[in-house]
Amino acid sequence: MAVTYVDISREELEEWLDSLGKKWTRDRSTAGIYLIHLSDNVAVKLSSTQTSSSSSVGYADASMKLSLVSLKTGQLLNKKDADRTHFKRTLNWKKTWKEGVAHWESVYDSAKGFYERIAVVEDRSEYKKTWMAKIESVPNWESQTFLSQLHEKLSKNSILSEAQEEAIVKFVKNLRTAPVQVEERPSVQSQYKEEWLSKIESVSNWQTQDFLSQIHDKVKKGLVLSQRQEEAILKFVNNVRSRPVEQRPVVEQRPVVQEAPSTQVRFTPEQERAMLKLEALVEVATPVDKTFTMIMINKAKKGIKLTDEEKQKLIGLLRQYNI
Repeated sequence: MAVTYVDISREELEEWLDSLGKKWTRDRSTAGIYLIHLSDNVAVKLSSTQTSSSSSVGYADASMKLSLVSLKTGQLLNKKDADRTHFKRTLNWKKTWKEGVAHWESVYDSAKGFYERIAVVEDRSEYKKTWMAKIESVPNWESQTFLSQLHEKLSKNSILSEAQEEAIVKFVKNLRTAPVQVEERPSVQSQYKEEWLSKIESVSNWQTQDFLSQIHDKVKKGLVLSQRQEEAILKFVNNVRSRPVEQRPVVEQRPVVQEAPSTQVRFTPEQERAMLKLEALVEVATPVDKTFTMIMINKAKKGIKLTDEEKQKLIGLLRQYNI
């Protein structure tokens, strides 16, 4: 079937951007580049087919690409999680392009803390140099699993989590102020381990939840958690703290009144545990599985009943990722 392309003027494109309900800006130095703001630091970069003369390029190049970038530095933050390589300039371009922007917003939301941190690092080479130097200032850092793992992450131009940075700073500070008996000081590895074991163990019945028990074992062995794993644990902890205490309702004799259906979906404790597992799945799944899981989560939150096929696929994914 032949593909039908359409011409999109700059006015049409910018009118569509307005319809998204988000702040956007145009790159004045490069034609056809727009930034759809997700926060003060992060945006979806839209590379359109507009030319400097406000017209579209030839049909052979009639496509648009999306990626996640920093508003502070302009650096690319994520390109590999794209749900497709490009978007065609076809008749239903408004719908498909909007879906693409929504996909990148969900990618950002799934690890918001991570993207906000890396977006403000202006000079990654200087960041890498600074934190590697802090680690290397610790005697025998190579023999400590925690420090050597972070050192390796930095060597690959990765950004540390806030908790990891704080752990290093605390250790270096202790190193400078502690007495001569260095061997009696608690190591940065033990400080980090104690903090995250405590968070996991604060969740009721954590031993029965595969995701938490596996992460607990990992921390206990002195291994470093990823940014997404740390955020997943915090979601579990925050959910426990914010969950209201269930109280037995007082039964009163009242006339039966037909009430309008509630617009707010309330989950049973069992359903809440299932939702937590799905949120944990989002943190570790591949881009395709992550997108499917997030769609299912949104359906459940809107009160839309999942089909048997959708339920079976989710169960299969939870088993596949040992959650």
